[in-house]
Amino acid sequence: MITSWALENEEVQDYGEICGLGYLHSHRSSARAVFLFSLAGIPPLAGFFGKFGIFHAALRHGYAELAVIGVLTSLISLYYYLRPIIVLFMQQRSTCQLRSGCREEFVLLGTCVALLLVFGVYPGPLLELISLVLS
Repeated sequence: MITSWALENEEVQDYGEICGLGYLHSHRSSARAVFLFSLAGIPPLAGFFGKFGIFHAALRHGYAELAVIGVLTSLISLYYYLRPIIVLFMQQRSTCQLRSGCREEFVLLGTCVALLLVFGVYPGPLLELISLVLS
């Protein structure tokens, strides 16, 4: 197992190093969980809206097979996105500790989480910006 010193100075690389770190670093771990939920397409996060838009466009243009394949692969990917969350929060606490974060890091993480929620619930401004850039 990696020593505490190594985790303070290097990046975490495998599940054994993050076991139970959700208890020691709740802000970082919660933000990571929100990001992974968004990638998995869990509503009301922006990732859900993105996947829904792709599947809706495929169905609207007659590609039902691709939409079904996309939904099935999204279901399979749930395992890979939810596993780190389970390891972070539902396993025994780790004796290792990561470096302590600074205020700027937590502000950045909080801003990203807030944007995921806002664009998941109200995606209109983002869609308008994308249409302006693409046209």
